[in-house]
Amino acid sequence: MDSSGAPVKRVDRTIWLFGLGYFIAYTPYAGLVKAMSAGKLPGLDRIEGLTLLPSVLAGTIVTLPIFVLLLGWWRYAHVPTRAMIISAFGTSLIIATTTLAYAFHGISVLFALLLLRGGMLIIAPITDLIGRRRVRWFSSVALIISLSAVGLAIVATNDHRLTWAAVINLGIYLAGYQIRLPQMTKYAKVEHPETTRTYFVGEIIVTLIFLALIPLIGAAFGVDALRNGLALVISGSAAANVGFLIGALYATLYLFTTLIYLDRRENTFCMAMNCSSSLLAGIAASFASSQLLPEWAFARLSPRLRDSA
Repeated sequence: MDSSGAPVKRVDRTIWLFGLGYFIAYTPYAGLVKAMSAGKLPGLDRIEGLTLLPSVLAGTIVTLPIFVLLLGWWRYAHVPTRAMIISAFGTSLIIATTTLAYAFHGISVLFALLLLRGGMLIIAPITDLIGRRRVRWFSSVALIISLSAVGLAIVATNDHRLTWAAVINLGIYLAGYQIRLPQMTKYAKVEHPETTRTYFVGEIIVTLIFLALIPLIGAAFGVDALRNGLALVISGSAAANVGFLIGALYATLYLFTTLIYLDRRENTFCMAMNCSSSLLAGIAASFASSQLLPEWAFARLSPRLRDSA
């Protein structure tokens, strides 16, 4: 109660915990994808991104329903609405292209992440503008700071190599957000938890279907890498298990990042927070990929080299 006797509305800061959870899950996810695609994991050969993708999607498909059950949100499952289906299609594009973005050979984790997040930061205020949502001054400040940080980091990054495949993948990734965010903003960013959770579960249900179809359709159209990836899933090999783990990590970060997006605050605020968390994760993953993993691999392999000498 304030001095006039009216109830004081508390500020919900749970979103900051979601940001922390997102950082914790994103760091090993990005690092493992890059390590697998670059052949930096001891005992495992380098694997192409499209070949790794089915194993990653399998891990995500299995893990997401487990989270829904653990949260007790299965009771919010209803027949998906048109908005959920559209949003889920965009989400499936985001999930698939995120993994591929870190798997392109010769492209740094940090540079790929900067391009992804820079595009997201531009899309967020446009979505708020179209949806006629009020953007508070501190959200605008956070956006400007985040965009400036991304721009400066891109300039400061030594490795700016890109391929046409990476550019196309980036375009599909950003298209996924342009499809997903408007639906989410219009129908789910509200103060009613039941509405938000119903949307969250409905989107997941349809997303799982799209994720299962992506490698199957690609393989049916003759994409050999996806066919090899499906064979890898069935093989149950060490590479498939690592891919499954990467998918489980993605399901974890998906949980936290979606809860950030579904917060009733404007997209400009939520996206700036999400991007800041993921950029920190990208720096940590890039450091681990370039420094810690090579040292660990050498420590594991050096006794064998000494024995063979």
